[in-house]
Amino acid sequence: KRHSRYGKVIRFHNKYKAHDEQNSAKMGDLVKIIESKPISKEKRWALVEILSSEEQPVA
Repeated sequence: KRHSRYGKVIRFHNKYKAHDEQNSAKMGDLVKIIESKPISKEKRWALVEILSSEEQPVA
């Protein structure tokens, strides 16, 4: 998408806080989430499944 005034290409991204009851998702995983009832002040999404898991190198 381009900026309306300056014409620069802009990328958008969003961060969602999703409820993961079993704590199964790791950092970098691609997951599927659905909208749910409010769980906390900012959490309104729930984890459905983990689509792909990315291994993190141990340093």
